[in-house]
Amino acid sequence: NMNPRIWSKALAWSQSGCSVIPLDDLHSKKAAIPWKAYTRRKATSVEVEEWFGDNNPKNHGLAIVTGQVSGNLVVLDIDDRSLIFPLIQRFPLLLKTFTVMSAQRQAPHYYLRVAQEKNINSRKFKGIDVKAEGGYVVTAPTTISDKQYTVVNDAPILTISKEQWQEITAYLEKHHAPPKKINSKKQTKNNEQGRAVAKKHTLSEQFIISEY
Repeated sequence: NMNPRIWSKALAWSQSGCSVIPLDDLHSKKAAIPWKAYTRRKATSVEVEEWFGDNNPKNHGLAIVTGQVSGNLVVLDIDDRSLIFPLIQRFPLLLKTFTVMSAQRQAPHYYLRVAQEKNINSRKFKGIDVKAEGGYVVTAPTTISDKQYTVVNDAPILTISKEQWQEITAYLEKHHAPPKKINSKKQTKNNEQGRAVAKKHTLSEQFIISEY
């Protein structure tokens, strides 16, 4: 069952200084293991062999943990294909970095390293996810539901400056800001207050009616 291409890629990513983890099966992006430990340390070669090698009966997919553990790796995960052209027009450097095409949406994942010590948080924007600290990204040659992740630009991962990353973030915040979440606790409190006022009014009306 073992996929030799997945094993060789897992080893290559691990040897290049990235934290790799196995996915549950060929139909899921879910991790096959409790993976949060691998946001702090990289898997050993023994672990990589256990997960992806000849002796494992399961055909695991391959994911890379993003963030500091993988050398401040950040992946721009495009969900909406209509955003690709404006993004690369504004940031042509994305055409020069390692890029994987996602299996389901056939949209690019742009891999970058940011030259700063501070952690970069994973964030969701409208149509674009930033996979960074505390996240992971499915990578080639994983197949999910018979659709394969493929490398479309086999360039080295581009390292960008802190300032370049800030420009990208500012652009995403301006053009792709997600709708603001309503504070559910505050909303619940407001609803409860509203119901209490309505009930008080109803009781007052009943009292007035009974008086007359």
